[in-house]
Amino acid sequence: GQLVPRKNIKQNVVFEDVDTKELFPEDCLVHEDCEENEFCSPPPDNKCVDACTLDVCGVQAVCTSALHRPVCSCPDGFDGNAYDKCTKTKSRVGMKFRRK
Repeated sequence: GQLVPRKNIKQNVVFEDVDTKELFPEDCLVHEDCEENEFCSPPPDNKCVDACTLDVCGVQAVCTSALHRPVCSCPDGFDGNAYDKCTKTKSRVGMKFRRK
C-alpha cells in the first residue's frame, strides 16, 4: 500500500499504511494498480480482470496479455489478422515453383 510519513512525539518519522481495504475497498483505480496481464474494470466494479477475458481476438487466434491489454496472434501454422480470423496455412509440400 501507499505509505505516508507521520511524525510522532519523539520526532522520529513513522510510516503508516493509508492504502487499506477500509479506506479503499476497490481492487484498483487505474490499470497500473493491477498485474501486467490484468486491467482495471470500470466503476463501480473496480476489479483487476485478466485482459484476455475481453472478446477481441478472432477465430483460432491466441491471446496473451501485456501492459494491461490483450494481444492477439495467430498460432504456428496459421496466417491472417489475429483480431479477425486465423486460417490454417496451406502446405507447400509437393507444390511446383517457377524459377526465374
